[in-house]
Amino acid sequence: MTESSRDITRETLREISTITFKELVHCLRDSHVIIYSLILPLVFYPLIIIGASEFALWREGLTERSPIRICISQDSIRELPALNKKIEASKKVKAVQFADRDSAIQALKEKKIDCFLETKPDLSGMTAYFNPSADRHLEARVFVTTMASAAKSEATSKLIKNSGLPPELLKVYSVSFKSLAEVKEIKTPARNQNKYAMIKSIAIGVFCIYTLVIIQSGTVYPALTAFTLEIEKKTILTTQLIPVQPWSLILGKFFSVLSVSITTALINLSSLLFVALYFLLKMPWSHEFLKRTVDNITPSDVAAVLSVFFLAIVLLSSTYCFIACLAKSFKEAQNISSLILIGTMLLPAVAMIPGVGLNGMTVLIPLSNLVLAAKGIVTDEISAPLTIIAVLINLALALLLLYLARLAFYGELSSIIPGKRAIRNLNGN
Repeated sequence: MTESSRDITRETLREISTITFKELVHCLRDSHVIIYSLILPLVFYPLIIIGASEFALWREGLTERSPIRICISQDSIRELPALNKKIEASKKVKAVQFADRDSAIQALKEKKIDCFLETKPDLSGMTAYFNPSADRHLEARVFVTTMASAAKSEATSKLIKNSGLPPELLKVYSVSFKSLAEVKEIKTPARNQNKYAMIKSIAIGVFCIYTLVIIQSGTVYPALTAFTLEIEKKTILTTQLIPVQPWSLILGKFFSVLSVSITTALINLSSLLFVALYFLLKMPWSHEFLKRTVDNITPSDVAAVLSVFFLAIVLLSSTYCFIACLAKSFKEAQNISSLILIGTMLLPAVAMIPGVGLNGMTVLIPLSNLVLAAKGIVTDEISAPLTIIAVLINLALALLLLYLARLAFYGELSSIIPGKRAIRNLNGN
């Protein structure tokens, strides 16, 4: 490279960095950017999730401090020994007795108990009475259903064992699930990702949908601030006359939008990780789940998923830059962006469908192929050639959208769209 070429390259990079910095300062003055890029992912969403988890914990503690009050009629206790035993053994349910049926029904009306149980006259089942106006009647329904199912299983097993039938008829068959990795001894059980493939497929789909929505809320308004407001406020002609190359201007604005998007993504991921750890550490049952998750995830998996996710941010940033350049007003850009947001929420949902992976068809769908690539990484079903194709497709689409954004911003889109009149150019015609 000659000295002149190096000087041109340095000058171009300096122009891009200067424009990027100025656009970032301009974006951070916009209240929409502050609210949707910083406040929502950093404060609002964590508070909602933590509030929901705290409410669940409070309800759990309330059940232990104030058990569900259930009464089994005196005549039914001897017919429901297994259920009565379950109720007496549970800390979340308290057995209450009344002298007769009428007293129990009256107590249920007065909300002194939460449920009244009695066997049917023909002993074909059990009837459970609830008071729908009581605060905890839904909880009582869940507990009764759960305990009745468990009691039925235990009673059935006990009756079969005491029936005197041949031992061959009393065998209980259990199902042991083995993954392909275990059968072929490809990996040790500790690193067996296929064992949790369905759970991970759903998790990666939910994660991508949630995070992409948050990221887009932090991408839309920086793009509109960088492009659409210039069109709406009639400052676009002045901007076009700045003595810089068109690509320097477009890339400078794009990198400012991308910077805000990445910042929003990092804030969102940090916030989501904090909330997930907070929730898991609060739940006693989650410690084993957390341990298994840590054992089954490696730094290379995390790095690969984040890399795939970064490409999605690049694609979305270029998409909204093009929309912002194409729209004639802030309102029009918002309406178009809402449609794009709905579409990008549906595409990652494909990853939640069991059995759907990266193949010759899905690799051609932008954004969705990135989510499926991330799914393949965490389930150890990744195809390197298909992943490379998916990456190239999304990068090519991002570059195409930036090229179209440049044409639209400088009023040159009519040069590639037959019959479309240029809306604006340097002469204002």
